[in-house]
Amino acid sequence: MKKQSYCEILENVEVTPGTMRLTAVDADIAAASRPGQFVNVLCGQCMDPLLRRPFSIYTVNKKRGEFSLLYQVKGRGTVLLAQRERGEKLDVVGPIGRSFDIDPAENVEHILVGGGCGVVPLLFLADVLTDETKGKVTVLIGAQTEGAILCASEFVGRDLPVQISTDDGSAGRQGFVTDTLVEHLRNMPPGILPRIYSCGPHVMLKAIARIAEHNKIPCQVSLESAMACGFGVCMGCVVKTKAPECPQCGQVYCTECGGDDNWEYKRVCADGPVFYTTELVWE
Repeated sequence: MKKQSYCEILENVEVTPGTMRLTAVDADIAAASRPGQFVNVLCGQCMDPLLRRPFSIYTVNKKRGEFSLLYQVKGRGTVLLAQRERGEKLDVVGPIGRSFDIDPAENVEHILVGGGCGVVPLLFLADVLTDETKGKVTVLIGAQTEGAILCASEFVGRDLPVQISTDDGSAGRQGFVTDTLVEHLRNMPPGILPRIYSCGPHVMLKAIARIAEHNKIPCQVSLESAMACGFGVCMGCVVKTKAPECPQCGQVYCTECGGDDNWEYKRVCADGPVFYTTELVWE
């Protein structure tokens, strides 16, 4: 379901320096949203700036018909959005995009790996995993410094185990969150089936894709991309994906031939933003 709505803003508050949480009410958007999807928002109150901005859905309360966004104030669009006040109407299109697939098996451990502001869509995912599955949910968060860590207290407040990694060692263990993931997988007890879900910088996702492939673990990533239209029309957010059938050998998602034509473009907004790492051509 994808619709244009004029949602009433219930709150738009700063939760950490430079980071805002906006909560709006729209029963249809709240009811239709799934983890990994996003909404396209007209940040100002006129057509300047012309283009909408995409924001991952942070949390949803279906009973109250509410959804929230967590965003960092960085550019012109988010500066305008941060000025919007309670009671105003926000022009929103959504929910948009492909959501995370969820494995309902009981012996699964769902490992959520977020880097920087890529943690944002994982809170909604954690809520749905807790409600709809009996598998364990583990959260790994990476950031450059302690001040850049997002959402950790929200995960802890949901009684979920959280491991933090920072580049400078100012919080948690020093190092990359990918190193924490490798160690966590190494220490997992037998009989548990890990499933990885991740969002963050491209270099982090590429490293996680290699880890998942090496360990033969299903892994889904939510890609961050600049989007102009959000509908798949402008083709401005395309990524390379493996062609369904190799033009050389005819196999599905062949990884052996490596021919120059063994890929195709897909749109992050319409075909994603969630992809399995085995679908993507990592460059």
